[in-house]
Amino acid sequence: MINFLRKLRRKESGNGLGSYFFYALGEIVLVVVGILIALSINNWNEERKHQQQLRNIFLTLKDDIHNDLDNVNAVLEYYEGYRDEFIALMQGSMSLEVFKDCKQCPYLITGHRSFIVEVRAYEALKEYNTGYEEDRLVNEVVQFFTRHTEDIYTNDQLIRESISADLVKWRDQYDWFPDFARQVKENEAYAQYSTSSKEMRNMTAWRYALIYTNYVPLLNEFQEGLEQMLVDVDQRLGNK
Repeated sequence: MINFLRKLRRKESGNGLGSYFFYALGEIVLVVVGILIALSINNWNEERKHQQQLRNIFLTLKDDIHNDLDNVNAVLEYYEGYRDEFIALMQGSMSLEVFKDCKQCPYLITGHRSFIVEVRAYEALKEYNTGYEEDRLVNEVVQFFTRHTEDIYTNDQLIRESISADLVKWRDQYDWFPDFARQVKENEAYAQYSTSSKEMRNMTAWRYALIYTNYVPLLNEFQEGLEQMLVDVDQRLGNK
């Protein structure tokens, strides 16, 4: 193109107004071509930077997923390990001797394992998605974490509020509460209350519903989603 315009300029030199017109037109074409080339290079560089940025976010997401899987597995294992004790207390079938021998039973309904979702990559992907052209996997990840983070937080808060309400009731109504708060091992009055009172059965049943009917299934669903997401992220990163 440039050589052609140079030949055209030489050919039309000395032809007066026509020569000037073709020369000016050639200069305009050269400028336009230069601008288009510069824009193309700039767009290519920007796209390359965006793709690298997205790749880095997905690498962070992969780390977040591994951390989440480790943490959610620990919470699920904890609650699955005490499901039978919850049922026995809820049904009033746990004997006083078994209760005393069970290290965790005195604090079964007042203990809670919270699960906190990793949000570094999630927040970065939300910001990325608002600035650039939408990406299918980015959309799926953002929607998944938005839904599950809110649900997990809401259920966690319900469990915490339930525990707090029960502790306040015990504090205000029962003489054995100071020993319970100090974790005194030989707390006969509390042991009797835990294995024989209707109130304790009802409290345990409500906590069981919050944990095993709501919280645990939600964590199982989150766990399954993370495992599939890890496969998708690896495919995007070219690891599989």
